[in-house]
Amino acid sequence: MCGERAAFKRWSVKALISVVGDVTVARRYHYCRSCRLGFVPMDAWAGLDETCLTPRGRQLVVLAGSDQSFDQASDRLRRMCGVRVSDQTVRRACQTSGRRAKAYLEQSRTAADVVTQAEGQIECSLDGAKVNTTAGWREIRAVMMCKRQPGESAGLRQWDRRFLPEPEASWAWAAIADAEQTGQQLRSMADRLKLDHGQGVSALADGAPWIWKQCQHHLPEHEGTLDVYHLLEHLHATGRAIHGEGADAERWAEKQRAALFRDGPRRYLLKHLLPLVRTERRTHPASPAAEALRRLLGYLWPHRGRMAYRDRLRRGLPIGSGQIEGVCKNTLNRRLRLNNARWQPPNVDTMAALRCLHHSHQWDTFWSNSNHAAA
Repeated sequence: MCGERAAFKRWSVKALISVVGDVTVARRYHYCRSCRLGFVPMDAWAGLDETCLTPRGRQLVVLAGSDQSFDQASDRLRRMCGVRVSDQTVRRACQTSGRRAKAYLEQSRTAADVVTQAEGQIECSLDGAKVNTTAGWREIRAVMMCKRQPGESAGLRQWDRRFLPEPEASWAWAAIADAEQTGQQLRSMADRLKLDHGQGVSALADGAPWIWKQCQHHLPEHEGTLDVYHLLEHLHATGRAIHGEGADAERWAEKQRAALFRDGPRRYLLKHLLPLVRTERRTHPASPAAEALRRLLGYLWPHRGRMAYRDRLRRGLPIGSGQIEGVCKNTLNRRLRLNNARWQPPNVDTMAALRCLHHSHQWDTFWSNSNHAAA
């Protein structure tokens, strides 16, 4: 309003949606004849928006809408809580809160402090997934920072049976972005965590070149590790190409893994894999086995400095990128690819931000901030 005394005041009645259902309240409405603007002091004080949701009611609706489709969320809220909201109201509430969640993850100091104050070693992971949009299938890329205490030291035979603690704190981000934009977000998160050049940071990811290019550019002193399960996928695929389906292929893949773990990446590549490639090329140059071995060598050679599995097992550090895999497959895909949904591209980022709050266990931290809860 223009600051002049309001021309008149009147009472109006409004139905609000709260965590206990609909509530009808009377509140004073101010109107100024000079600037022709109206104002309801109670709405601003109570944190109401155009959806008539109270702050706690909004959190409940967004919680449901970020976990299920909007129509299912509307139905579950009515059945389980007695809260009656349309699917369009759920959609609008998620979009509005999702924009704030995206700003929180990208700009808030609090999101970084949750990780900074935790104990353990910093782990960094990047990955990508596909989402169906009205503009076709788009790449959604994710970055995750977490802190984890070292686990038990393990030998080569216990690599898949050791105890590894869960991260004590995490911070995930995801959006429709290209590799450079994802790298910029990685750098932004690293700056807020005061990681400088990445010394002491474990970077874990699959073999995608764009990931390691961004890690090398923004965190040049990181300790990189190729995800062991992606490695195993390639070993088993090569074993099947050589021996066909069956136990022989499994034994071949396990033999290669054991040699890599025992001898280290450089010796394994030069003393084991490279001679296999040369022998197969010489004896059966056009065979599927020769091509499969060549592809395996081409996959592993660029990562020869990222396969120090024996040393990381000894230090109790992870050798798999399960954290970022969980972000993409279980957190993002679970909601964004629900019921073959097709999204407006801007709405992908807002929903991805809400889902990242869930995965990072920062949902309560986000909503407890008065700027977010009452906005």
